[in-house]
Amino acid sequence: MTEDRIPEASRRLDPRGEHGAGDDRLHRVRLLVPGAGVGEVVRSVGGFLCDRARAGWDVRVLLTAPCDTRALRILGIAAHELDADLLSVIEGLSRGGALALGADVLARDADSREQVSRLISRGRAEVTVWGRPTLGNLTQGLEPVAHPMSAAARAFKAHALRAIGGATDSGAAVEPHETLFRVRGSRRRRSL
Repeated sequence: MTEDRIPEASRRLDPRGEHGAGDDRLHRVRLLVPGAGVGEVVRSVGGFLCDRARAGWDVRVLLTAPCDTRALRILGIAAHELDADLLSVIEGLSRGGALALGADVLARDADSREQVSRLISRGRAEVTVWGRPTLGNLTQGLEPVAHPMSAAARAFKAHALRAIGGATDSGAAVEPHETLFRVRGSRRRRSL
Protein backbone atom coordinates (compact mmCIF):
# COMPACT_ATOMS: atom_id res chain seq x y z
CA MET A 1 0.00 0.00 0.00
CA THR A 2 1.43 3.38 -0.91
CA GLU A 3 1.48 6.32 1.46
CA ASP A 4 -1.27 8.00 -0.58
CA ARG A 5 -3.64 5.21 0.32
CA ILE A 6 -2.96 5.15 4.07
CA PRO A 7 -6.10 6.41 5.81
CA GLU A 8 -5.70 9.66 7.76
CA ALA A 9 -5.91 7.93 11.16
CA SER A 10 -3.18 5.49 10.15
CA ARG A 11 -0.92 8.24 8.84
CA ARG A 12 -1.01 9.95 12.24
CA LEU A 13 0.40 6.76 13.72
CA ASP A 14 2.92 6.15 10.93
CA PRO A 15 6.00 4.60 12.60
CA ARG A 16 8.33 6.45 10.24
CA GLY A 17 7.38 9.68 12.00
CA GLU A 18 6.67 11.45 8.72
CA HIS A 19 3.13 12.18 9.79
CA GLY A 20 1.71 12.81 13.20
CA ALA A 21 4.92 14.05 14.83
CA GLY A 22 3.46 17.53 15.08
CA ASP A 23 -0.16 16.44 14.93
CA ASP A 24 -2.08 18.02 17.81
CA ARG A 25 -4.81 15.41 17.56
CA LEU A 26 -2.60 12.84 19.26
CA HIS A 27 -2.14 13.68 22.91
CA ARG A 28 0.26 11.90 25.20
CA VAL A 29 0.49 13.03 28.79
CA ARG A 30 3.89 14.64 29.27
CA LEU A 31 5.62 13.88 32.56
CA LEU A 32 8.59 16.15 33.27
CA VAL A 33 11.16 15.02 35.81
CA PRO A 34 13.89 17.50 36.76
CA GLY A 35 16.84 15.66 38.27
CA ALA A 36 20.40 16.38 39.32
CA GLY A 37 21.60 12.95 38.26
CA VAL A 38 20.50 9.72 36.65
CA GLY A 39 21.26 7.59 39.72
CA GLU A 40 18.94 9.55 42.00
CA VAL A 41 16.06 9.32 39.53
CA VAL A 42 16.52 5.60 38.81
CA ARG A 43 16.84 4.62 42.49
CA SER A 44 13.93 6.76 43.67
CA VAL A 45 11.33 6.59 40.89
CA GLY A 46 12.72 4.37 38.14
CA GLY A 47 9.87 1.86 38.35
CA PHE A 48 7.18 4.55 38.49
CA LEU A 49 8.62 6.31 35.45
CA CYS A 50 9.05 3.04 33.56
CA ASP A 51 5.42 2.11 34.19
CA ARG A 52 4.29 5.55 32.99
CA ALA A 53 6.42 5.30 29.83
CA ARG A 54 5.09 1.80 29.11
CA ALA A 55 1.54 3.14 29.54
CA GLY A 56 2.18 5.64 26.72
CA TRP A 57 3.17 8.73 28.70
CA ASP A 58 5.85 11.00 27.26
CA VAL A 59 8.34 10.79 30.17
CA ARG A 60 11.25 13.24 30.02
CA VAL A 61 13.99 13.49 32.61
CA LEU A 62 15.55 16.96 32.56
CA LEU A 63 19.16 16.77 33.71
CA THR A 64 21.17 19.73 34.96
CA ALA A 65 24.47 18.36 33.63
CA PRO A 66 25.49 16.01 30.83
CA CYS A 67 25.88 12.41 32.01
CA ASP A 68 25.51 8.81 30.92
CA THR A 69 21.79 8.27 30.27
CA ARG A 70 21.96 4.55 29.48
CA ALA A 71 20.00 3.64 32.65
CA LEU A 72 17.15 5.94 31.63
CA ARG A 73 17.06 4.44 28.13
CA ILE A 74 16.76 0.98 29.73
CA LEU A 75 13.64 2.24 31.50
CA GLY A 76 12.22 3.65 28.24
CA ILE A 77 12.67 7.24 29.35
CA ALA A 78 13.97 10.16 27.29
CA ALA A 79 16.71 12.31 28.82
CA HIS A 80 17.16 15.97 27.96
CA GLU A 81 19.49 18.63 29.23
CA LEU A 82 17.69 21.23 31.32
CA ASP A 83 18.16 24.25 29.06
CA ALA A 84 16.19 26.68 31.24
CA ASP A 85 15.82 27.24 34.94
CA LEU A 86 13.44 25.03 36.87
CA LEU A 87 10.93 27.84 37.35
CA SER A 88 10.57 28.20 33.57
CA VAL A 89 10.03 24.46 33.21
CA ILE A 90 7.34 24.43 35.89
CA GLU A 91 5.62 27.52 34.47
CA GLY A 92 5.77 26.11 30.94
CA LEU A 93 4.14 22.80 31.87
CA SER A 94 1.05 22.46 29.72
CA ARG A 95 -2.41 21.88 31.13
CA GLY A 96 -2.93 18.18 31.62
CA GLY A 97 0.77 17.51 32.08
CA ALA A 98 2.53 16.05 35.07
CA LEU A 99 5.58 16.88 37.14
CA ALA A 100 7.63 14.55 39.35
CA LEU A 101 10.46 15.97 41.40
CA GLY A 102 12.58 15.24 44.42
CA ALA A 103 11.65 16.64 47.81
CA ASP A 104 15.19 18.01 48.08
CA VAL A 105 14.55 20.29 45.09
CA LEU A 106 11.55 21.81 46.81
CA ALA A 107 13.32 22.01 50.17
CA ARG A 108 16.22 24.06 48.85
CA ASP A 109 14.36 26.28 46.39
CA ALA A 110 11.57 28.49 47.79
CA ASP A 111 10.74 29.89 44.34
CA SER A 112 10.19 26.41 42.92
CA ARG A 113 8.09 25.50 45.95
CA GLU A 114 5.90 28.55 45.38
CA GLN A 115 5.61 27.84 41.64
CA VAL A 116 4.61 24.22 42.32
CA SER A 117 1.98 25.43 44.82
CA ARG A 118 0.53 27.77 42.17
CA LEU A 119 0.55 24.98 39.58
CA ILE A 120 -1.41 22.78 41.97
CA SER A 121 -3.87 25.46 43.07
CA ARG A 122 -4.73 26.19 39.44
CA GLY A 123 -5.28 22.48 38.75
CA ARG A 124 -2.93 22.61 35.77
CA ALA A 125 -0.91 19.46 36.42
CA GLU A 126 -0.50 16.34 38.48
CA VAL A 127 2.46 16.64 40.88
CA THR A 128 4.36 13.74 42.43
CA VAL A 129 7.24 14.06 44.88
CA TRP A 130 9.83 11.49 45.93
CA GLY A 131 12.39 11.48 48.72
CA ARG A 132 12.13 12.72 52.31
CA PRO A 133 9.65 15.57 52.40
CA THR A 134 10.68 18.25 54.92
CA LEU A 135 8.95 21.12 53.23
CA GLY A 136 7.16 23.08 55.93
CA ASN A 137 3.69 24.07 54.74
CA LEU A 138 3.89 21.98 51.56
CA THR A 139 4.59 18.85 53.66
CA GLN A 140 1.08 19.12 55.04
CA GLY A 141 -0.24 18.76 51.50
CA LEU A 142 1.66 15.57 50.70
CA GLU A 143 -0.09 12.22 50.77
CA PRO A 144 2.17 9.12 50.81
CA VAL A 145 1.34 6.61 48.11
CA ALA A 146 2.98 3.26 47.40
CA HIS A 147 3.37 2.72 43.66
CA PRO A 148 3.20 -1.03 42.98
CA MET A 149 5.63 -1.60 40.12
CA SER A 150 4.74 -3.95 37.33
CA ALA A 151 6.93 -7.02 36.88
CA ALA A 152 8.39 -5.39 33.75
CA ALA A 153 9.23 -2.19 35.63
CA ARG A 154 10.98 -4.19 38.38
CA ALA A 155 13.03 -6.08 35.79
CA PHE A 156 13.96 -2.93 33.85
CA LYS A 157 14.77 -1.10 37.08
CA ALA A 158 17.11 -3.92 38.15
CA HIS A 159 18.96 -3.60 34.82
CA ALA A 160 19.03 0.19 35.10
CA LEU A 161 20.46 -0.04 38.63
CA ARG A 162 23.22 -2.30 37.34
CA ALA A 163 23.92 0.24 34.58
CA ILE A 164 24.52 2.97 37.18
CA GLY A 165 26.59 0.65 39.35
CA GLY A 166 23.80 -0.07 41.80
CA ALA A 167 24.08 -2.92 44.25
CA THR A 168 21.79 -5.37 42.50
CA ASP A 169 23.06 -8.72 41.45
CA SER A 170 21.20 -11.44 39.62
CA GLY A 171 19.85 -12.82 42.92
CA ALA A 172 18.79 -9.49 44.42
CA ALA A 173 15.23 -8.43 43.89
CA VAL A 174 14.02 -4.87 43.41
CA GLU A 175 11.42 -3.84 45.98
CA PRO A 176 7.89 -4.40 44.61
CA HIS A 177 6.83 -0.80 45.23
CA GLU A 178 8.22 2.72 45.42
CA THR A 179 7.02 5.23 47.98
CA LEU A 180 6.02 8.51 46.44
CA PHE A 181 4.00 11.48 47.62
CA ARG A 182 1.02 12.84 45.76
CA VAL A 183 0.47 16.51 46.32
CA ARG A 184 -3.09 17.00 47.52
CA GLY A 185 -4.96 19.16 45.10
CA SER A 186 -3.24 17.56 42.10
CA ARG A 187 -5.71 16.15 39.66
CA ARG A 188 -6.00 12.42 39.93
CA ARG A 189 -5.93 11.17 36.39
CA ARG A 190 -5.21 7.66 37.59
CA SER A 191 -3.89 6.16 40.76
CA LEU A 192 -0.17 5.91 41.35
